[in-house]
Amino acid sequence: MNSPTLYRPLELPGVTLPGNLFLAPLAGFTDQAFRRICLDHGADLAFSEMVSCEGIIRKNQKTTDLMVRAPGEELFAIQVFSGSPEAAEASVLPLLEYRPTLIDLNCGCPVPKVIKSGAGAALTRDPEALGRVVAGLIRGLKAAGSTVPVSVKIRSGWNSEEITYREAALRAVEAGASLVTIHPRTRVQGYSGTAEWDYLARLKEELPVPVVGSGDLFNPEDALRMLKHTGCDGVMFARGALGNPFIFQRTRELLVTGTLPAEPDPQTRLEAARNHIALAVDALGDRRAGKEMKKHLCSYTKGIPGGAALRNKLVHAASAAEYLPLIEEFLGQE
Repeated sequence: MNSPTLYRPLELPGVTLPGNLFLAPLAGFTDQAFRRICLDHGADLAFSEMVSCEGIIRKNQKTTDLMVRAPGEELFAIQVFSGSPEAAEASVLPLLEYRPTLIDLNCGCPVPKVIKSGAGAALTRDPEALGRVVAGLIRGLKAAGSTVPVSVKIRSGWNSEEITYREAALRAVEAGASLVTIHPRTRVQGYSGTAEWDYLARLKEELPVPVVGSGDLFNPEDALRMLKHTGCDGVMFARGALGNPFIFQRTRELLVTGTLPAEPDPQTRLEAARNHIALAVDALGDRRAGKEMKKHLCSYTKGIPGGAALRNKLVHAASAAEYLPLIEEFLGQE
């Protein structure tokens, strides 16, 4: 049996997270409905899609929509991005209106338009700038009288010649960050190649705050290997959770009991998809939910016998209401 301490609460200043299995902030994916379905299946904390500090200050509607909690979402992490300490500080007061449990600074996004603003992966590349932006968030929180903790999510560096994760993490913690998550790929790698978990292990040895690992986590066994290999305090599932919210509960059971639960059968997967559709409709309305759910349904049906034919029908549906009879028809054939 595995040690029960592999699955455990995490203590942050003023906050106790009930466990150490997190849903990553995924642009275009981690909206209210997806966060809720993952929480319902065992995620301990879910992160919003990343939101612009400048957008928060301007009260941009698309930005503010991303910060609304899902019904029943008791704990909620909001991820922000900015290259400006001043904007980071000014964003805190309006951000606190959305009652985040944790504010996370994105220091890993590889998208050019984010990097050009000095945000995202540009901050891992420039540890001093990263420290200044974290310090801006901390100043804003202190001015507001808030004890909400700040975390950062970094990459290993810019490229194989510029591996800066250690300096970036140290500057973040010195500036007041209470948790560090590392996706140990470089900006140049993007999501290709393999994540260098040894960097995560080294960071865990050096930092006085909890360290969470991300990258190449596609099943419960991957999470177990990462925790054992690196000694990290928690794991953050990203692409591995798409169409697979079951990964959280299955991982928890593996970590606690040493027994890996069976893969969900097609009916279980599609019933979760149905629930996900209902949550999306509640949050977005039928038409918009129909648009947003297409990518999720492609993931839910991947690998299911007959899934390709079902996907072909689903992608041609115009609204969420049209999905349900197609799924019911497929399940009736099982």
